[in-house]
Amino acid sequence: MSTYLLVFSATCLVAILLISSQNWHGWLTNDNAGGVQNHHEHPTPRVGGIAVFCGLLVATYSATGEAGVILRTVLLAAVPAFFFGLLEDITKRVGVTPRLLATMLSGVLAWYLSDVAMRDTRIPTLDWALQFTPFAVLFTAFAVGGVSNAINIIDGFHCTQIF
Repeated sequence: MSTYLLVFSATCLVAILLISSQNWHGWLTNDNAGGVQNHHEHPTPRVGGIAVFCGLLVATYSATGEAGVILRTVLLAAVPAFFFGLLEDITKRVGVTPRLLATMLSGVLAWYLSDVAMRDTRIPTLDWALQFTPFAVLFTAFAVGGVSNAINIIDGFHCTQIF
């Protein structure tokens, strides 16, 4: 239980530091109020992924055995997606296609490092095709890119504006 508390605390601490220091870095990292896809009422830091990544770092170096191996693999595979996402958060000039390709690259990298790809969807015809490694790797990359970008679409959306 103490490892979970450590990871949670590290993530929260970095998030609090990002929010409390936005006067220093906000000119570079804030998502200003207004805009087509923006639902913030006040300038808000776009770099919350740094807190999540730091939490993952703490979890990775706190874990032992198989859990440590899995987390190190996930962390390494996530680097392209994290880098391009952070670059977009800071510059606001990285297009959708490079970010999608970087995220898909993370999916391919995860397969390369772990030899794990999606092979079971409970859809018989698709599962048959997923038995072929090249197709399974491409499908895995597609799934990782799709899920990551679906989450990115709703990232930062204030729930209070939904209700």
